[in-house]
Amino acid sequence: IICSLLVIVIHLSASKWYVMDVDDYQSLSLIFFNSFARVSVPIFLMITGVFMVDPEREITYKIIIKKYLFKLILIYFIWSSIFAFVSLYFDFGNYDFKQLIIQFVYRFIKRPVHFWYIYTLFGLYLITPILRTIFFEKQTRKAFIILSIISFSFYIFYDAFALETVKHLFESSNFHLVLGYPLYFLIGRTIFDQDKEEIGLKKVLPMFFVVPFGTFLLTLIYSKYTGELNEVFFFFLSPNITIGSSVFFFFLLKAFKSFNLLSKENKIL
Repeated sequence: IICSLLVIVIHLSASKWYVMDVDDYQSLSLIFFNSFARVSVPIFLMITGVFMVDPEREITYKIIIKKYLFKLILIYFIWSSIFAFVSLYFDFGNYDFKQLIIQFVYRFIKRPVHFWYIYTLFGLYLITPILRTIFFEKQTRKAFIILSIISFSFYIFYDAFALETVKHLFESSNFHLVLGYPLYFLIGRTIFDQDKEEIGLKKVLPMFFVVPFGTFLLTLIYSKYTGELNEVFFFFLSPNITIGSSVFFFFLLKAFKSFNLLSKENKIL
């Protein structure tokens, strides 16, 4: 529920993002709320990873296709159809019957931009058996997570400072295997399996605020530098968002345990 509300915050902020002047005082609120809300999508992926990479859960391609991919395809068809109908409703008088059919098919395939998450889940489900193999090998899992974070650190670094040499070296390395949202599947299950008795809420709480505030400062400074609102540090796979999401996810799990909610944890997640 919390993450769903944060996604709404992201979209409300984004509605003014590309038209707001960087020197407008209201841009501060856009950057501030966005900085704290960006953890939402990664946490959804972490939660999914908790279940999909569960060693005790049987996950085969037959199960993936029947139980997970079928539901995603159904969701896509229903909501993409609704989107196509609604968008055509406002343009109904501009097309004849043949053009309406063409426009419906076009808008159905084009889909709303928010549907990227469905496509992402589709791909993640397809490679889940591979991710499970990586996760079960502790050293392999650790290497994958570290390389992913390093790779995206380089990505943000050369994108923010336009360092073409770094960009060329990075792209020439072809680190595609460790690039993408599989990182959150593995981080989610790794955090879930940690002994949360070792770290108290008081130790986690400062980072809970420090990391999003750091994202706010980085975005504000870089936006001032470029002369326009810039979201390079809002990228869901940037190191600051990865760390912030991990801290928030750990905080939530720790809170569940502190309030004796672990017995209901599966339902809450």
